[in-house]
Amino acid sequence: MSRLLITGGVGYIGSHSAVVLSEIGHEVVLYDNFSNSSHCILENLALIVGRHIPFVKGDVRDTELLASTLASHSIDAVFILLGFEKATGREVPYKIVARRAGDVAACYADPKKASERLNWTARRCLDDMCAACGVSNSRTGLALHNDQQN
Repeated sequence: MSRLLITGGVGYIGSHSAVVLSEIGHEVVLYDNFSNSSHCILENLALIVGRHIPFVKGDVRDTELLASTLASHSIDAVFILLGFEKATGREVPYKIVARRAGDVAACYADPKKASERLNWTARRCLDDMCAACGVSNSRTGLALHNDQQN
């Protein structure tokens, strides 16, 4: 399985993502500055998953530490959960609504920025990660594989 870096990894969404990804066999490394989280979450995560989860205290704006973390932990993919708004000061407009029939789930990212700024290239793409989690793309969006539906 892949080795994944989760920024904001000790926060609510990051810690829950870490548990799920660990349970399906991925190795996760958490990266957080504790601006919206607590050290005690790390101990709780270890109890939940049954092992220590590697952690780096850092801010996504610290590109040197981020690049060092990617290299030293041999990271395959990065989950950036809340860092963009804090790092840029720009609000990301979004509205959560019910999906409509025919809506296509899409994720757009340009990995060239990581390559240019951090000299790091992902070894897996989004489709690889989704497939490893039992999810595949279809014309109507992301769907669970038959053996994963329960």
